[in-house]
Amino acid sequence: MIRPLTLFALSAAACFGTAQLHKDWMVIPDAKPSVVIRHRGISANSKFSPALGLLVEQLVPTRGEKPPATFSGEQLQHNFNIDPDLRNPYLSVSITLSSATAPANWTIPGVKVVARNGRFVTARVRASILPQLAREESVIHIDPIIRGSLPAFKVRHARGSSAPATSAPTLNRWGMTGRGVAVGVIDSGIDWRHPDFINADGTSRILAIYDTTDSSYKDSGGKIGSKPPYDDEEGPHGTLYTQIQINAALKGKGVVKTTDTMGHGTAVAGTAAGNGRGAAAFMGVAPEADLIIVRAGTGETLDLECGPYVAWIQQVAKAHHEPVSVNISAGSQAGTHDGGDPQERALDTLIGAGKPGISVAISAGNEGNSRIHVSGHVFPSDPGVRVVGRRLEVESAPEQKDGITAIYGVFDAKDDWGFSVKGNAAPFVDSQGKPITIQVRPAPGNNTGIAFIPPDALSKDDQASLSKLFRIDEQGTNAILFAGLPAGHYTVSVFGATANVKNGRYDLYLPMLGTGTFANGSTNRGLVGTPGTCTNAITVGSYIFRTNWRNDAGTSTQFNYELGDIADYSSPGYRRDGVLKPEISGPGTWTISPLAAGSMMGKELADLENLLSVEGGKYLAWQGTSASTPYVAGTIALMLQKNPTLDEAQIKAILQKTAVHDRFTGGVPNADWGYGKLDPSAAVAATPALIKK
Repeated sequence: MIRPLTLFALSAAACFGTAQLHKDWMVIPDAKPSVVIRHRGISANSKFSPALGLLVEQLVPTRGEKPPATFSGEQLQHNFNIDPDLRNPYLSVSITLSSATAPANWTIPGVKVVARNGRFVTARVRASILPQLAREESVIHIDPIIRGSLPAFKVRHARGSSAPATSAPTLNRWGMTGRGVAVGVIDSGIDWRHPDFINADGTSRILAIYDTTDSSYKDSGGKIGSKPPYDDEEGPHGTLYTQIQINAALKGKGVVKTTDTMGHGTAVAGTAAGNGRGAAAFMGVAPEADLIIVRAGTGETLDLECGPYVAWIQQVAKAHHEPVSVNISAGSQAGTHDGGDPQERALDTLIGAGKPGISVAISAGNEGNSRIHVSGHVFPSDPGVRVVGRRLEVESAPEQKDGITAIYGVFDAKDDWGFSVKGNAAPFVDSQGKPITIQVRPAPGNNTGIAFIPPDALSKDDQASLSKLFRIDEQGTNAILFAGLPAGHYTVSVFGATANVKNGRYDLYLPMLGTGTFANGSTNRGLVGTPGTCTNAITVGSYIFRTNWRNDAGTSTQFNYELGDIADYSSPGYRRDGVLKPEISGPGTWTISPLAAGSMMGKELADLENLLSVEGGKYLAWQGTSASTPYVAGTIALMLQKNPTLDEAQIKAILQKTAVHDRFTGGVPNADWGYGKLDPSAAVAATPALIKK
């Protein structure tokens, strides 16, 4: 019997010719079960996510075996915050427990629990101890905590001019300023000396700064800063600075060592809640809100330990009897893109319906014009029938010389699917240098199955070594594939491995940004990153609301963008499971925000010929969903001032109801805009005032 996929391929050939079929589709050689290799030791049958399995095998190789050169040193540092020079380092992981009451008080040396939210535990664990931890009965799954990216400037079509600058639309706050509300920012830190974060009397507007990267408290024996809220394997994790300590440092009577070397967090905090003392024209949305800051990284990436950080911010806000609007302007393309990431599920325990006084806004991401996602469907196939799959080209970035180009695949766990790879260089060629096809498919017992075609193309040792580049895992209703391909060019395909294909949906992502692209077949949908696919959070896209301003060179910077249009970088939804993300789009191009002194973003201004500088030198112009999200977070702070009892579901409903629809948004909701453009004035007006009893 000829299955539907073969019929589709024949139909394509009839319509477009054999050449078109050869270009767009790939015949998958039949794999014989006798050549299937199953992993030994740290296998897909463990409780590790696929990426964690590869990490542990590289960092803690089996005695007598050479460790696979999977992740480069730069990739270890950038994606997992692992020092590549350390042997048996600690890893930050999310541990999913069997229940909210399951024990997590392990007395295993090398395991340090940092925080817990119900079933979800954040911990730091030595790589060599992870297999022992996985044997604990209460542990269901262990995932590495991937670092989120803080995107750099994206500049096109800019020029200088003597034309006058235009101003952004005026915001009607309806008398709300954010007073009595806290704005929490999880980012690269804050320039606490910037005038936008200082009151007129010289005191700080910042209630607390938790710098996870600053070891001053431990190094000084407790003389600098305060004890941080969380410990790690070596004692206090970072340094906490209180408002009293920040005020003393502003007067020159104390020491506060936290900085913002990137400048991203300062810009985010200023957009949400800057008071405009540096320049009134660039006042933030909630200028009298208090600030609570988590510095979760020093460069272009952040630790996305969202659950513990949001929980701490909420505790500080409650201690000051304030509701809180939290902003997270970072994300990663790793994950299932359906809200199932452990850190997202931990967030869902903190926010949502029936949990008043706290909101979390998260950026959708800036991958809207990237080529890192492919989506489609596979169809059933019968034994003996030549299977045809969609032909996709994967190309590593030109500058990538070592490390891997990772492919993260998500499939329906009930389907029998297959994934094939054909390369043009070692280790994907035989002893004569001819390309071979490698198939990856689930095998009985939830083990990874690797099939080499032809089966005698490689020695058993070569097959075993190559098989370490792939992992398969099952997470709920999803089957996960992680393929770590050496830098190069590949033809990959997804296909139905048997007649047992009920759903057939698949998604392939290139999660390690900058390492590769899909040369053909990419899908410009489903690109909202983690933790932006969190179910209960409010996820934010970006549109163009400013195209020119007066720069610090005394001229006008101009862009030929169309005001009101969606920003081409704004990551579109939906989630993989059809849930709407983003829910709303905010003004993100170009935003003018406080400039952190001596920061990387400030230094980039000179490299860009000061086109992104702003007259006066204390602000800069920038763009991204990182910039639009704090505009939404600031608006939510105004709403919470009017009614501190609002929960996230009520806030989301008001933002959706009051969103602007125009010729740019088209019919809403949709994948680009969500429910439309944020209307902060209408949202505040529509917020029901708190009726005091």
